Amino acid sequence: MHTKLLPLLSSAMLLGLLAVGCPPEEEKPQVLEHSYAGSLTLVFTLEDPPLEATISMTVSVDVYGDMTITPGTLTYEGERIEDEVKFQRSGSVALRPTGKWFEEGGRDRFSVQEHGSGEERLQTWGWDGAQWVIMVDQTMPIAWNGGLAFMLDDAVLSGSAIQVNLGLGLARWTLRLTPSIE
Repeated sequence: MHTKLLPLLSSAMLLGLLAVGCPPEEEKPQVLEHSYAGSLTLVFTLEDPPLEATISMTVSVDVYGDMTITPGTLTYEGERIEDEVKFQRSGSVALRPTGKWFEEGGRDRFSVQEHGSGEERLQTWGWDGAQWVIMVDQTMPIAWNGGLAFMLDDAVLSGSAIQVNLGLGLARWTLRLTPSIE
């Protein structure tokens, strides 16, 4: 019976000796004086057809610079009628932003990737004298992954804002943060 325990004890001792020789896990450095809570807001605007849609997502940042942003979905729809032509544009973009702290020029900043995907539908109708007749009905994929960079000082004071020209519209992103009392 003792001969069966001997290999088990030997293995346990060997593992113990190996564990003692392992270097300790490095502790992640604290890069911020406070943790923060706030929001990341997107205001999406188009001129033709005129429309504005807004979404706000919750943000938290720990003292190690790790940023967590709740996902959300931006939906929009706009319509313009001119003479005998009706134009409609609608879409939905699922946003799963990720962010992280970085320092540049001695200033604390946050890099945010939008991770936005969805689709947009463009429709054009013509009036035939009695009813609207569809002339164009096109659905296109949407991918927003350009990357944004916000300054911490601005985010705390009044909101750090970035405007992105998307070709057919504008996206205005604003990061607002408040230091957490710990």
